[in-house]
Amino acid sequence: MITLGEFSINEVLPFTRYNQSVEREYICDGKAWHPRMRSNRYHCFRRKGLACVICGIVGVKFLLQMCEDDRRPHFNLYAEKGGELILMTKDHVHPKSKGGGNGLSNLQTLCSPCNWAKGDKTE
Repeated sequence: MITLGEFSINEVLPFTRYNQSVEREYICDGKAWHPRMRSNRYHCFRRKGLACVICGIVGVKFLLQMCEDDRRPHFNLYAEKGGELILMTKDHVHPKSKGGGNGLSNLQTLCSPCNWAKGDKTE
């Protein structure tokens, strides 16, 4: 994963949209990027909050990142603990593998360690 830049919550989250395309420019090292600003994950963070519902760790910043194969970057939300970055994720309360849907009512914010531990359990 290539990290292009770091942005505050307020520089990113207010400009995300669930059901409409939004073009916003972010400058990193003099280069202009137009990341995807529409996703279910961003919508979950906006509506459900930035804290992991299991352990309570809170996402504090966004990193603009992309894989080497990607043409367009995306934002990932991170918390910090002991000097380490912890990726924040959207989780399906009722797992998709067990018939759960993608609607906001079935989504919650989890840090990646808690999401990994939860797996496809419903509790």
